[in-house]
Amino acid sequence: MIKKKILIVGVSDYLSPIIKILKKKKIEFYQVGYKQFDNYKNNKIFKFNYSKKNKILIFAKKIKITHIIPDCNDAAYLTASYVASKLGMPGYEPFKISNILLNKKLFYNFCFNNNLSIPKFYYAKKNSLLNSKVKFPILLKPESSYSGIGIIKINSKNDLKKIHIKNKLLFSEFKRGQLYSHSCFIRNNEIQFSCFVKEFCINYPYTVDFSKIEKQKPNEIQKKLITEIKKIIKLLNIKSGLLHTQFIINKNKFYLIETTRRIPGDFYGDLISLSYGNNDYYTNYINNFISENFYFSKKIKFNRSLRKNFFEIENKKFSKILKNYKILKMRKIYLYNNNLLKFDLNNKKKYIFLAKYR
Repeated sequence: MIKKKILIVGVSDYLSPIIKILKKKKIEFYQVGYKQFDNYKNNKIFKFNYSKKNKILIFAKKIKITHIIPDCNDAAYLTASYVASKLGMPGYEPFKISNILLNKKLFYNFCFNNNLSIPKFYYAKKNSLLNSKVKFPILLKPESSYSGIGIIKINSKNDLKKIHIKNKLLFSEFKRGQLYSHSCFIRNNEIQFSCFVKEFCINYPYTVDFSKIEKQKPNEIQKKLITEIKKIIKLLNIKSGLLHTQFIINKNKFYLIETTRRIPGDFYGDLISLSYGNNDYYTNYINNFISENFYFSKKIKFNRSLRKNFFEIENKKFSKILKNYKILKMRKIYLYNNNLLKFDLNNKKKYIFLAKYR
């Protein structure tokens, strides 16, 4: 049996549960990214801009990795998918399909061409949109962004005139409603585990900072959503791994917002783990990339008391994390250029205790 050597694309704090599992499995791993966090003292972290796919590919060949795992952002996933496609590594769809899923323009076109439920969208120059009939408000969405970074709400044609970009841009209809996410694991093109989460954007209107698990049994709208997810899986031939989708429910209708194949940020896996009393979410995420079988607990049961007890017991540990939690400052920089920014750096607990009920 070939000894596994893992390359992790990224160095964020969100990787800590994944690293813990890899250490428990006694699997050798390396990381690439910027050393942005004081709590990292690891000589196996190499400073790379991991959006440079070919540089990461060269490095992966040099250290002779056998598998690759992405961090919880789209840039990391695209690079990992690219390297995996070049080196024949498991856990990924073809790189072309990764682009369809993670590039908003390509994803919206894919959904439109296949009659999937999405908000009305426009890929046009600003002046073309000014001369057409558009129902405001609309959202300006960067094609290759994630976590709501760079989204701008445009309330009128006067607001649109203030956009000083001549190239084509992606705009979508603004849908009021409740934001949700759906996470599922796929094996042999079939959904094996599925969960829904209600999401809230408290400090910034397009970035989730508080999440709450939904009941295990799906309602009628959620069943329809699962039907569309199954359609995506079939059309794109997604064979295995995680598929995570955000959607909005508006007047008993749902609209797909985006979908991804990497683990969500904000310790989303902890939310699932604490709610169901197992570590299957993180374990199966890893296993998909390292040629190991999925594992699903025989009895999956929602457990609110377990989550409550966890936070009482682990409060000291999380207090230590809060002192070193630098990603908040990074997020403030990312969102600084948006006029709608309302960011409360002092309320750090909202960003750590994402699994906890209010």
